[in-house]
Amino acid sequence: MVSLVITHPDCFDEQTGGIQVLASGGVPPYRFSLNSDDFSEENTFVGLQPGLYEIAVLDANMCLRTEAVLIQSPELLEVSLGEDREVAVGDSVLLEIITNVPYDSLVSIDWKGLQNPDCEDCPLVWDQPLVSTTYSVTITDRDGCMASDQMTVSVDAARDIFVPNAFSPNGDGVNDYFTVYANERNVKQVLSLKVFNRFGEQVFHRTHFAPNQPNEGWDGTFRDQPLNPGVFVWMAEVEFAGGEVVVLSGEVLVVR
Repeated sequence: MVSLVITHPDCFDEQTGGIQVLASGGVPPYRFSLNSDDFSEENTFVGLQPGLYEIAVLDANMCLRTEAVLIQSPELLEVSLGEDREVAVGDSVLLEIITNVPYDSLVSIDWKGLQNPDCEDCPLVWDQPLVSTTYSVTITDRDGCMASDQMTVSVDAARDIFVPNAFSPNGDGVNDYFTVYANERNVKQVLSLKVFNRFGEQVFHRTHFAPNQPNEGWDGTFRDQPLNPGVFVWMAEVEFAGGEVVVLSGEVLVVR
């Protein structure tokens, strides 16, 4: 009589299966073979991958008994974050794991790449990436099986900045100021705006103000006196939402 104790792998594609053979009813000592290998007194076979095996048992009278044994493979643990995406600067993105097991069968959810998450170990996470980011997640189930996936969120850093090339500071309420205009979702602030005359003399300087605020800009005066029409050089330092700072420059025409 042959009894078998079979151990199946906990995780897909693992070589952790095992077979223990218990023989009785014959004449000992017994010898054992796996898949036609040489017979030996070892009755336990370990480190087996899923598949079909043949166990042979030979007693002292050369009586032979064979058994077919199937080591089963568990279901593959899977996780997906879906396709790569593109969002605008300042937008939030919902990250959701799609898996083939219930959420409550997972013992851990490990996210990488989160910047401003509402939860760091949830199956659904809201995040607000300021720069293009590759997110990854690794899930682990109760058997210790793991699965991973990654997904890239590209942040559209279209920097819609407009600096006029002319303005008319004549007090009519139209185009009286020179300043920086921008998409406020992309631009955090204007760190500095300077204006110089043709001799290189600085006639205006303002720091740390929001774009799209005409009254924060230059009114065409220097030392409270209106300047004559002409071409002036400007330089601006602009800080974007992601923290990057760029320096812009150009010319502006004062028209009266």
